[in-house]
Amino acid sequence: QFNNIYRDIIHTYAFIFESDFRGKHGFAKTLKKIFSSWAKKRGYQYISGHINENYVKKSSQLEIIKKFNTWYESKVPFVYYRRKI
Repeated sequence: QFNNIYRDIIHTYAFIFESDFRGKHGFAKTLKKIFSSWAKKRGYQYISGHINENYVKKSSQLEIIKKFNTWYESKVPFVYYRRKI
């Protein structure tokens, strides 16, 4: 039963770039597009994962599942999200 409920969701762990490559060249955005395309071709309908709450835009299509006021040692609030591909 568990596999039937969640088989259409792929969970991401982290997309992390060295500070020299953040925000300037669009690497993260490109990587996310490639990953989304790959997942969609394999039948996934949703991507889920954790993200710093400060990076969630109000216009975002993310469905917030749960909020964590501190994320391990970062002391920054994170959210667990799900997004339709």
